[in-house]
Amino acid sequence: MPPSTPNDNSSALEELRQKLYANNAPEGYSPQLTHAPSVHQAPLEETTAWATEEPKKKVAWSVMFLFGALGVFVLALGVAAYFLVFGGGAISTDNVEVSVAPIPSLRSGDVATLLVTVKNNNPTPMTGAVLSVSFPESARAADNSALPYPRYEDMIGDIAPDASVTRTVRVVLSGAEGEVFTLPLKVEYKTDGSNATFVKDETHDVTITSSPLSVRVVAPPQATAGQDITLQVYIRSDATTVLENIVVSAEYPFGFIPAKTGRSTTLLDVGTIAPGQEASVSIRGTLSGEDMDERVFRFKAGTRGAQGTLGITYASGQGSVALSNPFLATTFAINGNRGTDLVIAVGEQSGANLEWVNSLPGDLTDAQISVKLTGEALDPASVSVTGGFYRSVDQTIIFGRETNPALARLASGAKGSGSFSFRTKPIDAIRSLRNPTIAATVAISGRSSKDGNTPIVNTATINRTIQVGTDVGFASYAARTTGPFTNTGPVPPRANVETTYTLIFDFTTTVNSVAGATVRGVLPPYVRFIGSTSPNDGSITYDEATRTVTWAAGEVPAGTTTNAPKRGAFQVALLPSFSQQGTSPLLMSSISYSATDRFTKRLLEGRGQDVSTQSSRDPGFTSIQGEVAR
Repeated sequence: MPPSTPNDNSSALEELRQKLYANNAPEGYSPQLTHAPSVHQAPLEETTAWATEEPKKKVAWSVMFLFGALGVFVLALGVAAYFLVFGGGAISTDNVEVSVAPIPSLRSGDVATLLVTVKNNNPTPMTGAVLSVSFPESARAADNSALPYPRYEDMIGDIAPDASVTRTVRVVLSGAEGEVFTLPLKVEYKTDGSNATFVKDETHDVTITSSPLSVRVVAPPQATAGQDITLQVYIRSDATTVLENIVVSAEYPFGFIPAKTGRSTTLLDVGTIAPGQEASVSIRGTLSGEDMDERVFRFKAGTRGAQGTLGITYASGQGSVALSNPFLATTFAINGNRGTDLVIAVGEQSGANLEWVNSLPGDLTDAQISVKLTGEALDPASVSVTGGFYRSVDQTIIFGRETNPALARLASGAKGSGSFSFRTKPIDAIRSLRNPTIAATVAISGRSSKDGNTPIVNTATINRTIQVGTDVGFASYAARTTGPFTNTGPVPPRANVETTYTLIFDFTTTVNSVAGATVRGVLPPYVRFIGSTSPNDGSITYDEATRTVTWAAGEVPAGTTTNAPKRGAFQVALLPSFSQQGTSPLLMSSISYSATDRFTKRLLEGRGQDVSTQSSRDPGFTSIQGEVAR
């Protein structure tokens, strides 16, 4: 070929460029250049870079479809959530109405009839709806006012869209006039196609517009710590019919100790009240606390409920007492007991002690402390006084300036004391008394001055009731020829031969009844419990593991004497050994008894005498008959 000319080279390059940039260039085409002028080096490099670039990968159609479906699902879920929560035609508890028809008037203790309506404003039905109404603790059942009624619940079922269901709820509500009860209402339901439980909460207020009873409390506005106070509670009937079984429930403040009266001090019986009638109960006791403390007493009146409780509450009231420091702080103690729960034994000499201190900022002159003793159980001739004078004509002990010169003028903070002793009448003289007491009324007086000029006469009173506790008599012994059982075997007993005995327990009391009387004793290993008991009512039991015989004697009436005691008996068999010859073996040991004085509430405990074969109460018995024969 002839040599190339510059023009020829330019034509060849131009042709190559057109082929490279042509639309129909063959796939994978790559021109092969053997040489090129230096002036055209840059275009060739550009063309080569384009020709060697890798082709882009395509996204699979299935992946694009998956992402598209996921996007549609998220969009649908968001739309559904929006309509469910924000309404339009959404399903929401806000679209459920729970309403109660108002009650124009409701007397305390009457049956309240509540018309509760549930309306469904949702576009879908409510399914399995349950209505519940909660009531206060004082609520009672409409068909039986003695039964508490804390909650009403009813399965009202399905409610269609724009439909409603009404239920009648009847309950006895009791409270003071003007008292408001807030009743929680709840509707639980589901919807079609969902397992979720929806809850609609609502409340409704019910007001007690009137009460068949009114309570008025009269309390002393002020009292000194330790001083006896009396509150009077007046209950008036505003009903149109007779009210029966009316009681007053008392809630006492801290520091108040009610006086024992032989009856409950927190639930006080009023009884029957006619229309327009006013009855009253008294509460007496002592208050303790600091100067300027205020104590509030609260009372509720209504009908008696089950097990000695307040049933229906008709009315309530309260009274308050302000405390102040006594001018002459005085303490009264019986046998070392400074409280109000004072108990003494029948016929025993008891010691009383008084201590006083001037709590005024200045002097107290002509101070006097007197104690008047009253009560059928008191032996007036038994009173003996130290540092005072006993005026027997009115059974009053006096501590004054005549017997104690220090009482003529007591400086601020000055102290003093006096004492006396006394006892009850003998048991034979007061055996006929039931729940006997001795009352001690302590009267305190003295003179002080205001601003050093105006004289002031100060007085105070302390009342104490001293209860006379009952004596419990207990005897344990063995019998052979007396008692409820026929005994067998040799007398005197012989080794290796069984002899049976009757073991007897006797209970007696003096002035008060006792409850829960119980006796326990242990049989030795050579004595067998036969099983015969009197009374045969299951009150006498035997525990073979501990060899313990227990008699649950229960109630022992006041005045039970040795002539007619509360008696329990059971039969045992003795099998003596040769080693016991010439001795009187024990039939029972470790005997103990307990009982509770019904009047004083004191637990009475003691030990009984061990029982042996010496049946000394048997007619004609001699001591030799109680020894195992040699």
